[in-house]
Amino acid sequence: GHDNIVLATAVSPDGRLVATGGGNKRAIHLWTLRDGDTQQRLSGVGAATWAVGFSADGKTLAWGKTVNQQATNQNRLGPLEYSFTLPTADRSLTHPQPLATGDATFIRAHDHWGDWTLRTRAGGNYGHQAILEIRQQNRTQASIERGPTDGYRHKSYTFTPDGQRIISGGANGFITAYNRDGNKLGDYV
Repeated sequence: GHDNIVLATAVSPDGRLVATGGGNKRAIHLWTLRDGDTQQRLSGVGAATWAVGFSADGKTLAWGKTVNQQATNQNRLGPLEYSFTLPTADRSLTHPQPLATGDATFIRAHDHWGDWTLRTRAGGNYGHQAILEIRQQNRTQASIERGPTDGYRHKSYTFTPDGQRIISGGANGFITAYNRDGNKLGDYV
C-alpha cells in the first residue's frame, strides 16, 4: 500500500497488527500480520514518518517525524513524538497528542530475539544496505538480498513477537515477510 520507501516498522505486542510508516504520502498503515489486510491508513501533511511504535498493551500507537541524521541504528532513525489511542468496538480513534512520556515505554522494531539478531550490510549492484543477515549467536544463519525488483535495500526490519518471522520494508513500498531461514513467505502488497 505504500507508494515509496517504508522507513519504519513495528509489530503490536499480541502479534496481530503491524504499523509501517513512509511513502510519498507520508502515511502510517495499520494492517493484520496474518493476512496483510489493511485496517487503517493514517495520513497527514508535512514531514515523513521516521518512527513507529506500539504501547506495551497494544492500545496506543506512537510515531515521529524528526529524523536523527546521526542515527547508527536503521530501526531507530528518530524519536517517537506523537501518539493516539487506537479504536476498538467501543472506543473511537483519539486525536493525536504530543508524546509526553518519552518513547522508552513503546515497542519499536526488534532486531534482537533471544540469541538471534538482524543486521544489514552493503551489497547488491547498487551499494545499498541490500543484505539482511539473520544471525544466531553472532554467526550468520541466512542472508537475504534485495534488488531492483523487490525494494533495493532493507530500510526497516523487525522480528515478529514470537521471533519466528521477519518483516522487512524496502524502497518503492515493498514489505516482505521471511522465516528465520531466510525463505520468503510473501509480500504485503
